[in-house]
Amino acid sequence: FFFEKRFIIMSSQVFVKRPGRDGGATDVEAGPSQKPELDSTQDGTGSLFWTKPWYALGSQIKGRTAGEIYMNDNAVRARAGLLNITAWVVFCLLLTSDNPQFLSYTIGPVVGWDMLAASIFGLVPLSPYGVLGTLLAWNAKPVWKPAGPKRFAWSLGVGMVTTCVLLGQFRLRNAAIAVNLACITLTWLEAVLGFCLGCWTWNNVMVPLLGKKKCAECTMDVPKQGTVARVKEVQDITRQHPLVVFSKSFCPHCQRAKGLLEQLGAPYQVVELDKTEDKDGYAMALVELTGQRTVPNIFIGGHSIGGADDTFKLYDEGKLCKLLVQEGVPAPNCSAQAELGP
Repeated sequence: FFFEKRFIIMSSQVFVKRPGRDGGATDVEAGPSQKPELDSTQDGTGSLFWTKPWYALGSQIKGRTAGEIYMNDNAVRARAGLLNITAWVVFCLLLTSDNPQFLSYTIGPVVGWDMLAASIFGLVPLSPYGVLGTLLAWNAKPVWKPAGPKRFAWSLGVGMVTTCVLLGQFRLRNAAIAVNLACITLTWLEAVLGFCLGCWTWNNVMVPLLGKKKCAECTMDVPKQGTVARVKEVQDITRQHPLVVFSKSFCPHCQRAKGLLEQLGAPYQVVELDKTEDKDGYAMALVELTGQRTVPNIFIGGHSIGGADDTFKLYDEGKLCKLLVQEGVPAPNCSAQAELGP
């Protein structure tokens, strides 16, 4: 033979042709041939327009949870602002127009298509408001958040737009105005405050109902390579204040825990990580000190007692009030613990 090895591809198997002892040749199986896997992850340090593939709901971001799909929250909020403006235009037309039925075959279908396209294919390229929102937020540093709750929220948006169009067709002006005002409120909350009611519903109602994973909004974004300079500051805060809650402002589990402490009348020092200048530093410090990657992270007497579920467990066992009193935290309503419910 002129070549020591020759490769023959047969039925997706690779065989290596090798010279035999008698001058013949033997086929040695080298294993099944495999197609190289496509890398769908993208660099999230800057804004992204196209997803991989283009019809994906969002992007897989390098350095974030593997397999998780993310959206740029800046673009999402910009889109919500554009929808809010549109909702105000519709509101004015509903009030002033003698026959606002034309909205059912002009603005209505456009917004309905936008919601449907966004819930299936994400912000780009088939959602007109999504494309504009992405371009408006192009120069800002992206804020990546999980896309799954957005799909649920925008699916509800499809239902609201459809309802509004049908009410208009049946000339139920007042009912259409009521739905339109709800749209104005919801889009304003997301655009201005960054609060998505549909996402909140997904995390607090659908996730427990369907047995899905806990809300990603209550998980701290901890960089793989980050500074631990905040460790001393966290230690100082927990030494100076007997009761400290490290929280996120819109985390529902944080609100539950803080609500319980307020019921007990226990004053606490709160650190909202999403409102600090160095949220990554605080997150890394908390992981270093406690090993906990979620919020709330509650400290009593300088020691972490865990999150919301841990706090409620201590309360149910009658240990929370004793711990507060032991560490000098005034909790005047602890005497009525038996009357309070989680």
